[in-house]
Parts: sequence; structure tokens; C-alpha cells
Amino acid sequence: LVGALGVVALMAAVAAPLAPPPGLTADVRLTEAAAGQEISNPHGGGTPRWVDATVTISRPDLADDAVWLTGFAWQGGDFYSAPLEKLGPGVYRTAEPLPAFGQWKAGIRLHVANRMMALAPIYAPADPAANAKVITAESGKRDFVSEISFLQRERKTDTPLVLWTVAYVAVGLIFAGMWAAFAWLYAAAAAGDAARRRQTAS
Repeated sequence: LVGALGVVALMAAVAAPLAPPPGLTADVRLTEAAAGQEISNPHGGGTPRWVDATVTISRPDLADDAVWLTGFAWQGGDFYSAPLEKLGPGVYRTAEPLPAFGQWKAGIRLHVANRMMALAPIYAPADPAANAKVITAESGKRDFVSEISFLQRERKTDTPLVLWTVAYVAVGLIFAGMWAAFAWLYAAAAAGDAARRRQTAS
């Protein structure tokens, strides 16, 4: 039981993602793709536009050590994620075209082993309800931002911090309770097996 709770505490300590360091950017050069990809459940409208991206990352060392470095798109009726192809030090190119129309969100996703989870946006539609402006798909320098701030642009930012804290604590307690229950059941089963073996031996 103590070991299981220790695992939960360790996961809580190491799982929280880090924001990208200040000044981490991607110089993105877009070209029109000759063809797009198949969309399994198209929705959101818009005139189809697919782009290829050549990306120069300001910190080549982070790109070299990346767990994930991908072209990424979602919310337009499908999900695309493909590793970038390296062209030179810090310079990469998308292996598959990215959608830049309708309700799609597209960007360059960078995860490194120190828990940094960042994304350089390439395209996203306006979301008036969330007060989020359109991100136009055009060449230029893009700042890497915290991944969740882009993936969940519609998330309300005026929610009191105490509510987020209570919610995270509640989920953590539920998760810890599940681990404790599994550990107790495992220990009880092991104790029962040991008792039966002793009885059989006697």
C-alpha cells in the first residue's frame, strides 16, 4: 500500500508539463501543398487549403533531444500527427501536408524529455466565444507556447484558481484511492495464497 501511494506521489511530481523557455521560436516557411490528406469525417467548412512547412527552430539542441517533433492537426474531422524530416541543424520539414482551413487547428508540436510540451501554432480559426483571434497560416516567426494553451484555446481563463485546484485535488484523490484499493486487493490475495500454501504443507 505504501509503495502504491509512493508511485502516485512520484507521478504527481514528474508528470506536470513545463512551459517552453522564453524566446523559443519556430521560423515557419509555408508552401502550398500539391494535394491534401483524406479526412475521415469532414466538418467545419472552409475552402480547402493544405500547406507544407519548413521550420527553423531557434534552439536546435531541444529539437535534437525531442521525444516528439511533429506536424500536428486536429478538430477538422480527423487527427494528423507525423514526425518532421530533418534537413539540417535545427531545420525541419513536415512529412505530410497540414490543413489550414475551416475548424482545423494546426501547428508544430515539440516535446522534450524534461517534460516541456510546446507547440508553435500554424493555423487556428477565430473563436469569438473564447475571445480567441484567428491564427492565419502564413510564413513568419512563431513563438512556441504551452501546448495546452493552444489545444484548449476555448478553455475559459477567468475560472477562479481555487476551482482548478479543487478539481485537480479531487481527481488526484480518486486516482490515489484506486491505487490504494488495487494495492490492498493484491496484498490480501497474496496473503490468502500464502495461508493456503501453509495449510497444504501442514
